[in-house]
Amino acid sequence: MPLLIKGGDITTISCDAIVSATGEDLISGGGVSAAISDAAGEGLEEALRKIGHCPAGSSVITPAFGLDAKFIIHTVGPVWDEYEDISEGEKILSSCYTSSLELAFENGCTSIAFPLIATGHYGCPDPESMAVAMNAVGSFLKKHDMDVTIVIFDRSLITPQSRKYRDLSRYVSRRAEDGLNVPYDYSVGGASSAPQGRMPQSRKSRFSLLGSRRSAKSEETAGGSICDAEAPAAGMSAEAMPAEDGLPSFGAAAEKKSFSPSIFSAACAAAPTEGKGRFDELSKRIDMIDESFTQMLLRKIDEKGMKDSECYKKANLDRKHFSKIRSNLNYHPKKMTALALAVALELPEDEFREFLGKAGFTLSGSDKTDLIIEYFIGMGNYNVLDINEALFAFDQPLLGL
Repeated sequence: MPLLIKGGDITTISCDAIVSATGEDLISGGGVSAAISDAAGEGLEEALRKIGHCPAGSSVITPAFGLDAKFIIHTVGPVWDEYEDISEGEKILSSCYTSSLELAFENGCTSIAFPLIATGHYGCPDPESMAVAMNAVGSFLKKHDMDVTIVIFDRSLITPQSRKYRDLSRYVSRRAEDGLNVPYDYSVGGASSAPQGRMPQSRKSRFSLLGSRRSAKSEETAGGSICDAEAPAAGMSAEAMPAEDGLPSFGAAAEKKSFSPSIFSAACAAAPTEGKGRFDELSKRIDMIDESFTQMLLRKIDEKGMKDSECYKKANLDRKHFSKIRSNLNYHPKKMTALALAVALELPEDEFREFLGKAGFTLSGSDKTDLIIEYFIGMGNYNVLDINEALFAFDQPLLGL
């Protein structure tokens, strides 16, 4: 369970280290800090007085006393309105998370729980603190194995109505109401509302090649070859073919199929026009039909030149969970695990759906989780932490874990 986001009371979390935000004099403030101090009980105040002082962005450690943890890590967050340059406050805030994680690691901790540091009377808005937390924790987890929980005391501050998720909310609403084959205009809210890194037209075209058009073409060419059923117009490559709706399309017609003929058309397109190589390539493609989920996973990891650790970390999975998958060629994952691994592999839409199909799943236009993932993939954003932050805001289950 590398990174979990949850709402609730941090003092009830069972883990090795609980983080408390405090002032430079280490005297307990209000809010979450006061709740942690009260739950820890006698002994904490005296331990902090012995330490005496801690500069902003740094952390110190004490026993946890009455908490269900080994340690309390006390970190000094920035007072937000003291910084004319917000980036300076963000650097100090990032250091709070990083220094706490490093201190926990040095003391043999394998699990840690954070509140959103520098929020409340420190003045940092919850969405900004969350963004800094995700970046800092994500960077740490690329190099270390640790279970990290970010506990949001007031869930109402991170919701689909947040400015950060305005476009995603519009996308989910429109797709749920109108269906997956209806165009979505990212410019509805004006240029300023268009999400950063929105997918270029070439990516939109690639995604929209699938779905209902695939089903229609297959029906039209039922008497012809499989290759002909998906062939683009003369003189036009598949990627250059214009999109029907300009959006990543996980078409309803395609959802009715457990297997897509695209695997054969890809072989036909890639194979030499003459010679034995054509049949060898087709034979390899046919062999892939019988791959299990685990076999396809391992093949994709090899094809992309990834290490196992890189894959499971990008999927927000722990090493033990990944080892179970790797060691069992007939492993049947839960849907959120399969989705997480597809995201980690950064699979294009057709391979993404094929990969899920190996585990018996598909992406549904009526499922909010699937729509959120579709949105991020269509934008070219395969960062599982960004996706999980959005899933949390929409009260959906998280990827991986």
